[in-house]
Amino acid sequence: PPPAAWFASRAPRMLPTLLLARLLAFTQAGTAGDDLPAIIAQARAGLGNNAYESLRPVLLRCDLLANRLDAMRADFVGRDDDRLALDGTMAFLEGRNDAALALYRDALKARRKRLGKRKLFLPDEHGMFFLLALLRANDAALHAELQTGIEAALFELPEVANSAGWRAIQAMLWMAQGLEVKAQAEVMQMLHYGSPGPFGDACVALAEYAVDPALSRRRAGALDAAFQALAKAAPLAARVLAEILAAIESDPKPYLTWLDTPAAACGVTSPA
Repeated sequence: PPPAAWFASRAPRMLPTLLLARLLAFTQAGTAGDDLPAIIAQARAGLGNNAYESLRPVLLRCDLLANRLDAMRADFVGRDDDRLALDGTMAFLEGRNDAALALYRDALKARRKRLGKRKLFLPDEHGMFFLLALLRANDAALHAELQTGIEAALFELPEVANSAGWRAIQAMLWMAQGLEVKAQAEVMQMLHYGSPGPFGDACVALAEYAVDPALSRRRAGALDAAFQALAKAAPLAARVLAEILAAIESDPKPYLTWLDTPAAACGVTSPA
């Protein structure tokens, strides 16, 4: 990706569009890079200018992936369903699963009412956290709600390549239902997709480990490379990878040490 200096040299009228494309490359395809913090800061500095308002939602996603939860609360400007989804994610990350589920359900209801549609789901990380909260509840009575959510999320996606994070949760649901063969086939198929973004990648790694730990061990090098790429820009996703690597590597110390750092303090653990 172009360096931060390249963005700074562009014509001011072009800059918001270029910055948006760069931030989407990170949130949707996992393209980080050493200059990403400077690019995020440059985009955030423009807020307040109407030309930069389209960057606000993607900057909130960057804050979530970076564990900047206080910044998310302070910077939030949006609709009621978005606020409820954000509150649900905060509750999930704080370990308040029942509260998270109630907030997510209210957010989904509000989104359906606003858009006038039934077959839709919460988008992006909030939607995946909603499904993980349902899995974490460990209640077979919620499996139908899970399946409906997965199918609605997949229905809204423009390309199969963007679906790996959601399909990873499908594989984990099938494992919870005792459908190991279907789950294994789904995981093997997902490995051929492109990156669905940092948290989608983390969900794929989590499903892979849940379905076949031996496969995770064989792919330890790739998992470590993904962890190293995301540790600074997306510690929320990197934490999932670090927990898996600590479980499968002969020397877990580097990952355990990182998990004890402030950057990794708020993360996602297995819903099991």
